[in-house]
Amino acid sequence: MKIAGERAAVREVTRKEMREIDREAIEKYKIPSLILMENAGLCVAEAIETRKGVSIAVVCGKGNNGGDGLVAARHLANHGYKVKVFLLTPKEAIKGDSSTNLAIWEAMGGPVSEVLEEKDMRSFRSGLEGSSVIVDAIFGTGLEKEVTGFFRSVIDAINESRKAVVAVDIPSGLCADTGRVMGSAVRAAITVTLGLPKRGFRTNEGPKYCGEVKVADISLPASLIKGF
Repeated sequence: MKIAGERAAVREVTRKEMREIDREAIEKYKIPSLILMENAGLCVAEAIETRKGVSIAVVCGKGNNGGDGLVAARHLANHGYKVKVFLLTPKEAIKGDSSTNLAIWEAMGGPVSEVLEEKDMRSFRSGLEGSSVIVDAIFGTGLEKEVTGFFRSVIDAINESRKAVVAVDIPSGLCADTGRVMGSAVRAAITVTLGLPKRGFRTNEGPKYCGEVKVADISLPASLIKGF
């Protein structure tokens, strides 16, 4: 597995360490979380622009990972890509910075399809088939339980589509610390990981699911990174 980026040589971090780095960036260094999300989504968009294909499906969960995906959708649309967003939670359940970016996307006229239960899977699969690239922005490193039920169906549909997948931070369903598949996980061609590589990328099933790992510089201070 290849890990590329300015901080690729820095040691891998655990989920807890990455959470602490993000907290210090926001609280000690006064970097607004909205800026970190903006930088994350921009890095994802830049990684996708190196791939062929003009139609992109962005699959978003309700957390910050989904917010990163919405930022990526905006930048890609601004660069002429045909982008559609699939939201795996009701719009009103989106909060915080992710809500801000959803509002921006909709103000731009960006299409949003809510995929909320098994009956929506047929149209979801059809949408994936009509895309050249899929952005996996479902679960981030905070996933702590096995993926089952509806979300497992979504991940299985992404894998079965055989499209090129770009994962935001980590393939959804992969444990950031151990590299273990938690029930089901997205198989990515590229993983754009945020800030620092995660420990699970090199262990167990991590290399098989991450594809090429690109470490995205989301403006975390170098002095903060060196402390971990």
